[in-house]
Amino acid sequence: MTKERYIELGAKAVRELVELQLIGMELLRQAADAIAEELEGDEEDERRKLP
Repeated sequence: MTKERYIELGAKAVRELVELQLIGMELLRQAADAIAEELEGDEEDERRKLP
């Protein structure tokens, strides 16, 4: 393979890694949002139990 081909393949690999990182970050954000909603619901339930 030529030097240029190695550079192309390396650049493609970096782009794919960045894309995977962005997907991972979005999944983490969604999970954090779901956890926050669950915690808010638990707090509301606790407040309803108070006299």
